[in-house]
Amino acid sequence: EPERVIWMSCSSEEVRAAMLTNNELDGSWTLSRNTFETAQAKNSNIISWTTDLPYAYLDACPSTIGFNNDVFPTNDPEIKWAIAYAVNQQEIVDIAAEGLSTPAQTQFPTYPALQDFLDRNANTLAKNDVTTFDPAKTEEIMTGKGYTKDGDGLWVDADGNRITFTIIYRSGETLNIKEAPIIVQQLRDAGFDVDSQALESAVFYNAVYSGEAVAWFGSTLGSVSDPYTTLEFFTSKYYKPIGENTDAKSYRWRNSEYDALIEKMSALSSDDPAFQEAANKALEIWLSD
Repeated sequence: EPERVIWMSCSSEEVRAAMLTNNELDGSWTLSRNTFETAQAKNSNIISWTTDLPYAYLDACPSTIGFNNDVFPTNDPEIKWAIAYAVNQQEIVDIAAEGLSTPAQTQFPTYPALQDFLDRNANTLAKNDVTTFDPAKTEEIMTGKGYTKDGDGLWVDADGNRITFTIIYRSGETLNIKEAPIIVQQLRDAGFDVDSQALESAVFYNAVYSGEAVAWFGSTLGSVSDPYTTLEFFTSKYYKPIGENTDAKSYRWRNSEYDALIEKMSALSSDDPAFQEAANKALEIWLSD
């Protein structure tokens, strides 16, 4: 059995792949499909979680666009929905993820133990389906809120101010690098004056945790067996005013009804009907907001 494990820092997936190919690593953080297949062709000792596509196990943390809920425009649920309808998840899966993923309706992985929870909330998920790509709904929401498009086709308010923000991401994350221009173009096509910026990890996390960032690429490492851990992630007990550092629970979203439901769940077994009822209601609030 191993006597020690050595963790090495690698600047990019290309470096990780080269080290795997040269037998300098025994295991590695995630690789994109093309990089993995190229490395495996050079070194047959390189194996994946499964022998066939999609090679990897189902990630416990679906990728997300994280929103700072304490600043405009991402403190407005309607604008967040307008953004959601403008994002074509399938295009991101096909191009950025090279087909090795699926669109996600929530921040829960669809593991068998969680699938029961998602299945019993099928109506809620259908009513609040973030996988729906529908620019017409984006248009409907924004015009309904009084926004119009300027000469460049970008949304402006009555004073001519655009809906402007930057999505930040970690510079060493290959998936983020590939998906950033796709998502930015999708949002600009829908009328949002959006750009993206790659940052070194320490700078990225400082911007997210301090509340400086408006939007970012991230994920929620939470539930794998029942919904409590992920739902608890969003309670307002983790709230910090902008300028005060929080941690990964940095969405700065507050909803007292939601908080009360999660507090109720915390004292119950996951197979208790009262736990399940509270989880169902919490999911509905979280999705709608």
